[in-house]
Amino acid sequence: MEITQHSQNNPTPTNPLGQNTGNDGRPLQGMPPQGMPPQSMRAHGMPPQGMPPQKGNMVMGDIINTLPTDKNNPNEVEQNIANTIFGEKLSITEKLVKEGKDMFIIGFLFVVFSLPPLDNIIKKFIPITVNSIYILILIKAILLMIIFWLIKHFYLSRK
Repeated sequence: MEITQHSQNNPTPTNPLGQNTGNDGRPLQGMPPQGMPPQSMRAHGMPPQGMPPQKGNMVMGDIINTLPTDKNNPNEVEQNIANTIFGEKLSITEKLVKEGKDMFIIGFLFVVFSLPPLDNIIKKFIPITVNSIYILILIKAILLMIIFWLIKHFYLSRK
């Protein structure tokens, strides 16, 4: 690597192709090769010196129309993979039934946990709830969440 001097105080390293390089030997972005006038930089796709390259002018990925495609229908394995990644498209009725199960379970558990006999059972096993209704409500809420999670993940997850 040779060093040329534009001025006495500013040595600029260049590579064998005549491109200005940094200390690591890689060409500097935005710098024209040595001997290239700055006016011709735009013709070579380079931004003017001191300006970063603009991302609007650069293609960051492949253009969709140029990607290879397969005209064959996906087989069952490929369809299962796509459904796993993107999820199956459910109709509105199927979505309502799926969400309705959760709402029904939560409503049923809420009614059961609101019954006075359950309050008495909890007060018998956790004596601090006799003096504080807030602790009783907190215990019932935690139990409701645990039972809902168990139903959702163990009973409803089986198909």
